[in-house]
Amino acid sequence: MIRTCYWVMPETNNENITHIFLTVANKLGIQLEERDVVSVERAGPVRSFVEGAVPPLPRPLIVRLIRRALRDSLLQTARVRRGFTTGGLPISGGVRPFYETSDLLERIGSCSRKRTLPLSAKIGNMSGQRMIKTYPKLHIKNEDNYIKSDRGGKRLLVILLTLLWGMEIGFKFASRTVIYLLNPCHVTTLIQIYLLVAPPSKTVTALFRIHLNLLNGPLLAFLFPETASRTIFVEAALYWIQHGMMFVIPYYLLRIGGVYNIEPFWDFNWSIFSYCLNMIYHFIVLQLIAIPAQVNLNHMLCPAILDPFDGPWYRIAAVIHQAMLCPILCKLYCLVAEFCLTKFPPTKVKPQMKDFLQDRKQYELSPKKGDD
Repeated sequence: MIRTCYWVMPETNNENITHIFLTVANKLGIQLEERDVVSVERAGPVRSFVEGAVPPLPRPLIVRLIRRALRDSLLQTARVRRGFTTGGLPISGGVRPFYETSDLLERIGSCSRKRTLPLSAKIGNMSGQRMIKTYPKLHIKNEDNYIKSDRGGKRLLVILLTLLWGMEIGFKFASRTVIYLLNPCHVTTLIQIYLLVAPPSKTVTALFRIHLNLLNGPLLAFLFPETASRTIFVEAALYWIQHGMMFVIPYYLLRIGGVYNIEPFWDFNWSIFSYCLNMIYHFIVLQLIAIPAQVNLNHMLCPAILDPFDGPWYRIAAVIHQAMLCPILCKLYCLVAEFCLTKFPPTKVKPQMKDFLQDRKQYELSPKKGDD
C-alpha cells in the first residue's frame, strides 16, 4: 500500500526534519506522533549552502507513514488549505511557503513509457504531416517600406527584456535548474529579443506571426501560477514581470508595423502551422529530454497540481483544449491591438494596421503624386 508523500519546504543546516514534519502536520490540523512516522528524509545529495549567496532549491522531503489513511488525510488537507508558510515552524531564514507536490515521483512513475512514447510519436507524426501540408499556404507580401520612426522604444525594450532574461538565467544557474530554460515561455522570450534586434526581413515577419500563437504560455502562467518554489521575492516578481512582458512586446511591435504585420483575420494557416510546431517541440523535444532527466518540463511527465484535466489522459486533453485556445487567443489579441492602435482615441497611432510608414528622409526623396 502507498504510504509515502512528498513535500517541498525550506532546507537549513542541522535541521531536525522529523520534528519539522510533525509540526507541519499539526499546523494542518492532523495530529501525528513519532510512532506514526516510519521515516523522514531528504531526496538527493546534500547541497552546499554559502552564506550571502542565493540558496539552492530545497531537496524534496520524503515522508513514509505507517498507514495509508494518515497519508491520504494529510494530503487532502494540504491540497484544500493552500498558502501555508513556515511562520511558526522551527525553520530559520524568514517566512517562506511550503507545499506538497501531489506525489510527483509516483505520478511520474505511473505515466509509463508504454503509453507516453507511442502517444508522443503519433502526435509528432500528425503535426509534422500537417505542417508540410500547411507550409505552401503561408504567404508574406513583399513590402519595400518599413517603419523607422521608432524613438528608442525598441532599444529600451531590448535592454529590459535582456536584463530580465539574464536574471532568470542567473537564478537558474544558482539553483541548478538550468534545464528549465527549455520551457516554452523562456524560448518565447528569447524569440522576442531576436525580433527586437533583427533587421527587417521575411524571416522576422514569419517568426513574429508564429510567436503570436504562443501567447497561451503567459496566459496559463497567470491563470495557474507556479511560484511556490521561488522563495526569493525578486525571483517571484521576475516570474510575473517576464510573463507580462510577453504580452507587451507584440503590442509594441504591432504599433511599429512594417515587418511586424499579421495575416488576414480569417487566415488560420499561420495558427495551424504554429500549433503543430508547438506540439512537435513539446512531444518530441521536451519529452525526449524530460524522460531520461526525470524533470517535468512544462508538465510533459505529469500534470500540474492545478490542472483541471488531471488524469492519465491529460496530454490528449491538453492537445484538444490548446488547439482551440491558441488560435482564439491569437486572433483576439490581434483584434484588441487593432482596436487600440487604429480606433481607440487615447491610444490611436495610425489609421489602419497595414499602414507601412516610410522613413522621413526616404519619403522626402520619393516622387509625390502629381509630380511630373
